[in-house]
Amino acid sequence: MHRQSGLSLVEIVLLILVVGVIASMAIPRFVSPDASSQRLAIDALAGHLASASVMNYAREQAHPGEGVPVFNCAQTVRLLNRGELPEGYSIFKTPLGTVEGDSAQCTLTGPMDTRAVFRAIHVDPAI
Repeated sequence: MHRQSGLSLVEIVLLILVVGVIASMAIPRFVSPDASSQRLAIDALAGHLASASVMNYAREQAHPGEGVPVFNCAQTVRLLNRGELPEGYSIFKTPLGTVEGDSAQCTLTGPMDTRAVFRAIHVDPAI
């Protein structure tokens, strides 16, 4: 009796089917990374704004008069190095309260209608 080696037709068809299913799940992640990278970018920017707001408040508490004035969410942009948001981003001017230390939830909107929230703190160096 002679033994044959290799794959049968059924095994080849199943192999192609499995490879096709795996490719159909993986390819969209590599072809269109914009949505996930945009999500990561807006989350990073919101985290940076929240951290900068906390640091600004702490600076004002430690050294009165040295904090950057922030009375609404949109003014948190002043805390960024360049003092402006990247192109395509915006923050609604939600008031942060009337007393230094009051805070509010702010919404950052970015390209592709992505949104992220962060908390900003009212700082008034004039007090």
